[in-house]
Amino acid sequence: MAVPLCAITLIIIVIFFVTSADSGMLVMNSIASGGRANPPRWQQVFWGILLSVISMTLLSVGGIRSLQTMTLISALPFGIIMLVLCGCLYKALQNDELYRTAKVPYGSRTWDGRFWRERLSQILTFSQRQDIVRFLNEKVRPVFEELQAELAKNDIDAHIIEGKQGRLSIELTIPHDQIWNFRYGVSAEKHAVSDYLVDDDNTPDVRNNVQYIPVTYYSDGRTGNDIQYLTRDEIIADVLREYERYLSIIADERKSMMFVDKGNIIQYMKK
Repeated sequence: MAVPLCAITLIIIVIFFVTSADSGMLVMNSIASGGRANPPRWQQVFWGILLSVISMTLLSVGGIRSLQTMTLISALPFGIIMLVLCGCLYKALQNDELYRTAKVPYGSRTWDGRFWRERLSQILTFSQRQDIVRFLNEKVRPVFEELQAELAKNDIDAHIIEGKQGRLSIELTIPHDQIWNFRYGVSAEKHAVSDYLVDDDNTPDVRNNVQYIPVTYYSDGRTGNDIQYLTRDEIIADVLREYERYLSIIADERKSMMFVDKGNIIQYMKK
């Protein structure tokens, strides 16, 4: 009874070592051939002979213990590689999440397709510093000036302030005594452009690895949206939408405390 069990055990051990060695040869052969589908047959034979010679040498020198020691020593670098691969996997999952949650630009959410040639030109252009300066001077400032004049007709004093949120910024402010001032501002955010887009021949002409995006900011410190694709009327609508939100919150007693400026209240009471 013992002889058949020993024979079966020996056969299982041989199968285990043969299949393990075959897997090792396959991996080494694939790496050495650069991942080719049909590597040279002699190369696989070479790795098999080398693996056999190393194993027999270790067994003859120190027996099974030296073979185990060599296995553990050779596995240590692969453990480090596995840790690096875990970090790469985590980074890849982060990139996948960024791609999955990427939103349509704010100006395109309600776009009806009009002036599509102008929109295509904007999409293919990665704005630089001078483009943002032109955008603020030619589109945002005239909008603010028109709103300022219209608010003045309703006895509301509004101011246009430049450079408060960085050199490339402009905002429309309506000052108040007891609550936070209403602010609708536009500032330039600097973003890096991927090298993949810069180096590819069939992509828009990118002058360098940096682009500037006009982004809004509001009274409560929130950063708003990218408005580079908005038309003049759409920017006016966006300002009025935020002003309506601001007034509706202040008009609600349950929410108005969110916008109370305690410092201004103290100064106001001392007068």
